[in-house]
Parts: sequence; C-alpha cells; structure tokens
Amino acid sequence: SADMGDVSRELVHEKVASPLKAKRNASERLHAHDLLMHMRKIGWRTRSQLREVYHHRRK
Repeated sequence: SADMGDVSRELVHEKVASPLKAKRNASERLHAHDLLMHMRKIGWRTRSQLREVYHHRRK
C-alpha cells in the first residue's frame, strides 16, 4: 500500500507540474479511442458490404 501511495503522489505532482502534458496525454488517448471506433465502424461497413456482395452473387 506504501508503493501505491508513492505512485499516486507522483501522478498528482506530475499533473500539477505540467498540466499541458497531462492535457496532451488525454487528447492522445481520446484520439486513439476515436481511431479504434473508426476502425470498428469501417470493419462493420466492409462486413455489411461483403454480405451484400455475397447475397447478390447467390441470387
């Protein structure tokens, strides 16, 4: 538990020391999340397109 306390204290100090860095990290994380969602959407779109093509071919 002592180690956890040290870690949290360091994190708080870093946030106070460099709010810009913290903000940049947050935006990067958000961007990565957006990319993930975008990839997921693309995956769904291509999957539905493939299904349509497959059905057309069967008809």
